[in-house]
Amino acid sequence: MNSLVEVRDLRKSYRSGDQRLEILTGLCLSVEKGEMVAVTGVSGSGKSTLLHLLGGMDRPDQGSIMISGRDLTELEPAELSSFRNRTVGFVFQSHHLVLLIILLYLEMDLFLPPKIFAPKTASHLSVILYETFGRA
Repeated sequence: MNSLVEVRDLRKSYRSGDQRLEILTGLCLSVEKGEMVAVTGVSGSGKSTLLHLLGGMDRPDQGSIMISGRDLTELEPAELSSFRNRTVGFVFQSHHLVLLIILLYLEMDLFLPPKIFAPKTASHLSVILYETFGRA
């Protein structure tokens, strides 16, 4: 396989109460290096599910996901974490919640003892601010 991304027979379902919702049913996809691809479809058609699977944020029920020659479905959790850290990037749909998250961190810092929360708050807040606004 010379493709940058090679997906074969990808299947993913979720449970909703007593029902099993089939989201992806045998998807096959090949993306070559340098090729640009748009994932489009109606709400609920599996776009986000596919992107989460390709990014290693979720596991398929069946199928293979080859990215740069590595099958994500065969990676151990630590390897998958390293893959996400070094290989992919995400811009989440909920970017508009960043300000709310910052305010929540600040509010929690006011109510929790400093030894419990303050160091984490400063670290998380700085990452959020940097990712949101870039370098000053």
